[in-house]
Amino acid sequence: MNLAAKEMTLTSFTVIFDGYGIPYVSYTDESNNIKVDDLVNTVQTSVGFPGGGATRTVGVTPETGFTTS
Repeated sequence: MNLAAKEMTLTSFTVIFDGYGIPYVSYTDESNNIKVDDLVNTVQTSVGFPGGGATRTVGVTPETGFTTS
Protein backbone atom coordinates (compact mmCIF):
# COMPACT_ATOMS: atom_id res chain seq x y z
CA MET A 1 0.00 0.00 0.00
CA ASN A 2 1.39 3.42 -0.89
CA LEU A 3 0.55 5.62 2.10
CA ALA A 4 2.40 8.60 0.64
CA ALA A 5 -0.03 8.65 -2.29
CA LYS A 6 -2.83 8.91 0.25
CA GLU A 7 -0.89 11.63 2.12
CA MET A 8 -0.68 9.41 5.20
CA THR A 9 2.39 8.73 7.34
CA LEU A 10 3.30 5.73 9.46
CA THR A 11 6.32 5.38 11.72
CA SER A 12 8.19 2.12 11.18
CA PHE A 13 8.09 -0.76 13.64
CA THR A 14 8.79 -4.48 13.80
CA VAL A 15 6.56 -7.11 15.34
CA ILE A 16 6.83 -10.87 14.89
CA PHE A 17 4.10 -13.37 15.84
CA ASP A 18 4.61 -17.00 16.85
CA GLY A 19 2.24 -19.84 15.94
CA TYR A 20 -0.04 -18.92 18.86
CA GLY A 21 -0.32 -15.26 17.82
CA ILE A 22 1.89 -14.00 20.66
CA PRO A 23 3.78 -10.85 19.56
CA TYR A 24 7.56 -10.41 19.89
CA VAL A 25 9.89 -7.48 19.22
CA SER A 26 12.63 -9.97 18.26
CA TYR A 27 12.55 -13.70 17.64
CA THR A 28 15.47 -15.94 16.69
CA ASP A 29 14.12 -19.26 17.98
CA GLU A 30 12.09 -20.62 20.91
CA SER A 31 14.98 -19.94 23.32
CA ASN A 32 16.11 -16.54 22.00
CA ASN A 33 13.24 -14.11 21.78
CA ILE A 34 11.82 -10.98 23.40
CA LYS A 35 8.06 -10.74 23.93
CA VAL A 36 6.10 -7.53 23.66
CA ASP A 37 5.31 -6.31 27.19
CA ASP A 38 3.64 -3.30 28.82
CA LEU A 39 6.79 -1.68 30.22
CA VAL A 40 9.97 -2.03 28.19
CA ASN A 41 9.34 -3.88 24.93
CA THR A 42 6.29 -2.03 23.71
CA VAL A 43 5.24 -1.74 20.08
CA GLN A 44 3.60 1.54 19.11
CA THR A 45 3.40 3.44 15.88
CA SER A 46 1.86 6.76 14.87
CA VAL A 47 -0.43 7.20 11.90
CA GLY A 48 -0.78 10.69 10.43
CA PHE A 49 -3.73 11.68 8.26
CA PRO A 50 -3.91 14.07 5.29
CA GLY A 51 -4.42 17.79 5.69
CA GLY A 52 -2.82 17.96 9.12
CA GLY A 53 -5.58 15.88 10.70
CA ALA A 54 -5.21 14.15 14.02
CA THR A 55 -2.43 11.63 14.57
CA ARG A 56 -3.41 8.27 16.03
CA THR A 57 -1.14 6.03 18.06
CA VAL A 58 -1.62 2.31 17.52
CA GLY A 59 -0.08 -0.32 19.79
CA VAL A 60 0.17 -4.10 20.07
CA THR A 61 -1.18 -5.77 23.21
CA PRO A 62 1.15 -8.26 24.96
CA GLU A 63 0.21 -11.96 24.77
CA THR A 64 -2.80 -11.46 22.47
CA GLY A 65 -1.36 -9.34 19.64
CA PHE A 66 -4.56 -7.29 19.51
CA THR A 67 -4.13 -3.68 18.44
CA THR A 68 -4.97 -0.69 20.62
CA SER A 69 -5.54 2.93 19.72
